[in-house]
Amino acid sequence: MIQSLHMFCFAVYSPPTGAFAASSSHRRGALVLPGLLCLLLSIAAQADSFRCGKRLVRSGDSPEQLLLRCGEPQSRDSVRQEYWVNGSLQKVRLERWHYRLGGGKLSREVLIYRDEIVGITLGDR
Repeated sequence: MIQSLHMFCFAVYSPPTGAFAASSSHRRGALVLPGLLCLLLSIAAQADSFRCGKRLVRSGDSPEQLLLRCGEPQSRDSVRQEYWVNGSLQKVRLERWHYRLGGGKLSREVLIYRDEIVGITLGDR
């Protein structure tokens, strides 16, 4: 996913050459929406870590490390969803821990599978 996102953004922002170089002023206006899309998707794609104060939490950490660094979450729940396990897509139960960090920061949803953080997503403020 991340690799295809980078390829898309590279293709959109590659400078024009040859016969297309003359139309670059028209091309700039058409790049605003794809540029914003690339920016938003890259932010979401890179949300595999976050800070609780000065401490970093990242995918691969244990729930115990998460508790030591961030304390108890505002809420916890579990959900069954498709997830890649050992190279195949399977329906598994994931724990979701919800953190509101305060100070205008985006909230975080931490996904836990088999005693390991497997994903971190951004929420609202």
